[in-house]
Amino acid sequence: MTDLGLAVVRSGQFEDLYNYRTFLEDGKTLKSSSAFLRDKDGRVWGSFCINFNVTSFLNVQQFIASFCATNEEQEIEEHFSDNIEETLYRIVADCASQIGKSVDEMSRSERLELVRLLDQKGAFQVRRAVPIIAKSLNVSRYTIYNYLSEVREGDLARDSEPVSQRNL
Repeated sequence: MTDLGLAVVRSGQFEDLYNYRTFLEDGKTLKSSSAFLRDKDGRVWGSFCINFNVTSFLNVQQFIASFCATNEEQEIEEHFSDNIEETLYRIVADCASQIGKSVDEMSRSERLELVRLLDQKGAFQVRRAVPIIAKSLNVSRYTIYNYLSEVREGDLARDSEPVSQRNL
Protein backbone atom coordinates (compact mmCIF):
# COMPACT_ATOMS: atom_id res chain seq x y z
CA MET A 1 0.00 0.00 0.00
CA THR A 2 1.25 3.49 -0.85
CA ASP A 3 0.52 6.90 0.60
CA LEU A 4 -1.81 7.59 -2.35
CA GLY A 5 -3.64 4.30 -1.79
CA LEU A 6 -4.13 5.06 1.90
CA ALA A 7 -5.45 8.54 1.09
CA VAL A 8 -7.95 7.13 -1.43
CA VAL A 9 -9.17 4.49 1.05
CA ARG A 10 -9.52 7.15 3.74
CA SER A 11 -11.47 9.50 1.44
CA GLY A 12 -13.71 6.78 0.04
CA GLN A 13 -13.38 8.38 -3.42
CA PHE A 14 -12.51 5.34 -5.51
CA GLU A 15 -11.86 6.73 -8.98
CA ASP A 16 -9.52 4.92 -11.33
CA LEU A 17 -6.27 6.82 -11.92
CA TYR A 18 -4.28 6.63 -15.13
CA ASN A 19 -0.85 7.82 -16.21
CA TYR A 20 0.29 9.57 -13.07
CA ARG A 21 3.85 9.95 -11.92
CA THR A 22 5.23 8.19 -8.86
CA PHE A 23 8.70 8.04 -7.37
CA LEU A 24 10.75 5.33 -5.69
CA GLU A 25 13.02 5.92 -2.72
CA ASP A 26 16.10 5.57 -4.95
CA GLY A 27 14.92 8.45 -7.18
CA LYS A 28 13.54 6.40 -10.04
CA THR A 29 10.39 7.70 -11.73
CA LEU A 30 7.45 5.47 -12.52
CA LYS A 31 4.42 5.97 -14.74
CA SER A 32 1.53 4.42 -12.87
CA SER A 33 -2.11 3.52 -13.37
CA SER A 34 -4.50 2.14 -10.78
CA ALA A 35 -7.94 0.62 -11.31
CA PHE A 36 -10.20 -0.37 -8.44
CA LEU A 37 -11.71 -3.84 -8.36
CA ARG A 38 -15.37 -4.06 -7.33
CA ASP A 39 -17.68 -6.87 -6.36
CA LYS A 40 -21.11 -7.41 -7.94
CA ASP A 41 -22.61 -4.82 -5.58
CA GLY A 42 -20.04 -2.17 -6.59
CA ARG A 43 -18.01 -2.27 -3.37
CA VAL A 44 -14.27 -1.91 -3.78
CA TRP A 45 -12.39 -4.98 -2.59
CA GLY A 46 -8.95 -4.27 -4.12
CA SER A 47 -7.00 -2.51 -6.81
CA PHE A 48 -4.98 -3.43 -9.82
CA CYS A 49 -1.89 -1.24 -10.32
CA ILE A 50 0.65 -1.09 -13.08
CA ASN A 51 3.93 0.73 -12.48
CA PHE A 52 6.39 1.21 -15.31
CA ASN A 53 9.90 2.54 -14.70
CA VAL A 54 10.30 5.49 -17.11
CA THR A 55 13.50 6.92 -15.63
CA SER A 56 15.64 5.97 -18.65
CA PHE A 57 13.06 7.42 -21.05
CA LEU A 58 12.95 10.67 -19.09
CA ASN A 59 16.75 10.85 -19.19
CA VAL A 60 16.68 10.39 -22.98
CA GLN A 61 13.90 12.99 -23.25
CA GLN A 62 15.95 15.46 -21.19
CA PHE A 63 19.03 14.77 -23.32
CA ILE A 64 17.09 15.31 -26.57
CA ALA A 65 15.50 18.52 -25.24
CA SER A 66 18.92 19.80 -24.20
CA PHE A 67 20.49 18.78 -27.50
CA CYS A 68 17.72 20.41 -29.57
CA ALA A 69 17.54 23.59 -27.48
CA THR A 70 18.58 26.81 -29.20
CA ASN A 71 19.29 30.26 -27.92
CA GLU A 72 15.93 31.91 -28.60
CA GLU A 73 17.23 35.25 -27.32
CA GLN A 74 19.39 35.58 -30.43
CA GLU A 75 17.49 36.54 -33.54
CA ILE A 76 19.56 34.44 -35.89
CA GLU A 77 17.92 32.82 -38.86
CA GLU A 78 19.68 30.69 -41.43
CA HIS A 79 18.40 28.86 -44.49
CA PHE A 80 20.27 26.14 -46.34
CA SER A 81 20.08 25.61 -50.07
CA ASP A 82 22.30 23.88 -52.57
CA ASN A 83 21.36 26.53 -55.14
CA ILE A 84 23.01 29.94 -54.71
CA GLU A 85 20.35 31.60 -56.86
CA GLU A 86 17.66 30.46 -54.43
CA THR A 87 19.74 31.85 -51.57
CA LEU A 88 20.10 35.20 -53.30
CA TYR A 89 16.39 35.33 -54.14
CA ARG A 90 15.60 34.65 -50.49
CA ILE A 91 17.92 37.47 -49.38
CA VAL A 92 16.27 39.84 -51.89
CA ALA A 93 12.83 38.84 -50.59
CA ASP A 94 13.91 39.33 -46.96
CA CYS A 95 15.36 42.77 -47.73
CA ALA A 96 12.25 43.78 -49.69
CA SER A 97 10.07 42.76 -46.74
CA GLN A 98 12.19 45.02 -44.49
CA ILE A 99 11.38 47.90 -46.80
CA GLY A 100 7.73 46.86 -46.84
CA LYS A 101 7.06 46.98 -50.57
CA SER A 102 7.29 44.66 -53.49
CA VAL A 103 10.21 45.32 -55.83
CA ASP A 104 7.85 46.55 -58.56
CA GLU A 105 6.40 49.22 -56.24
CA MET A 106 9.72 50.59 -54.97
CA SER A 107 10.94 54.08 -55.75
CA ARG A 108 14.54 54.70 -56.74
CA SER A 109 15.50 55.62 -53.17
CA GLU A 110 13.86 52.43 -51.88
CA ARG A 111 15.74 50.37 -54.47
CA LEU A 112 18.96 52.03 -53.30
CA GLU A 113 18.04 51.06 -49.75
CA LEU A 114 17.37 47.53 -50.95
CA VAL A 115 20.82 47.36 -52.57
CA ARG A 116 22.35 48.77 -49.37
CA LEU A 117 20.64 46.02 -47.34
CA LEU A 118 21.77 43.38 -49.84
CA ASP A 119 25.33 44.66 -49.56
CA GLN A 120 25.16 44.56 -45.76
CA LYS A 121 23.96 40.95 -45.90
CA GLY A 122 26.88 39.99 -48.13
CA ALA A 123 24.83 39.25 -51.25
CA PHE A 124 27.44 40.83 -53.51
CA GLN A 125 30.17 38.57 -52.12
CA VAL A 126 28.75 35.80 -54.30
CA ARG A 127 30.36 35.41 -57.68
CA ARG A 128 27.91 36.43 -60.44
CA ALA A 129 25.42 37.81 -57.92
CA VAL A 130 24.83 41.05 -59.83
CA PRO A 131 23.06 39.46 -62.84
CA ILE A 132 20.92 37.32 -60.53
CA ILE A 133 19.93 40.28 -58.36
CA ALA A 134 19.36 42.47 -61.43
CA LYS A 135 16.97 39.84 -62.78
CA SER A 136 15.04 39.69 -59.50
CA LEU A 137 14.75 43.51 -59.45
CA ASN A 138 13.85 43.71 -63.15
CA VAL A 139 16.72 46.08 -63.91
CA SER A 140 19.96 45.79 -65.82
CA ARG A 141 23.14 44.67 -64.15
CA TYR A 142 24.58 48.12 -64.95
CA THR A 143 21.82 49.65 -62.83
CA ILE A 144 22.80 47.36 -59.96
CA TYR A 145 26.47 48.35 -60.34
CA ASN A 146 25.44 52.04 -60.31
CA TYR A 147 23.24 51.56 -57.23
CA LEU A 148 25.98 49.63 -55.47
CA SER A 149 28.54 52.33 -56.27
CA GLU A 150 26.21 55.05 -55.03
CA VAL A 151 25.38 53.16 -51.83
CA ARG A 152 29.02 52.42 -51.03
CA GLU A 153 30.11 56.02 -51.74
CA GLY A 154 27.35 57.28 -49.44
CA ASP A 155 28.41 54.88 -46.71
CA LEU A 156 32.05 55.98 -47.04
CA ALA A 157 31.08 59.65 -46.86
CA ARG A 158 28.92 59.06 -43.80
CA ASP A 159 31.65 57.02 -42.09
CA SER A 160 34.23 59.74 -42.65
CA GLU A 161 32.22 62.63 -41.18
CA PRO A 162 32.68 63.43 -37.47
CA VAL A 163 30.24 61.80 -35.11
CA SER A 164 29.03 65.22 -33.91
CA GLN A 165 27.77 66.09 -37.43
CA ARG A 166 25.90 62.84 -38.07
CA ASN A 167 22.13 62.55 -37.77
CA LEU A 168 21.96 60.21 -34.81
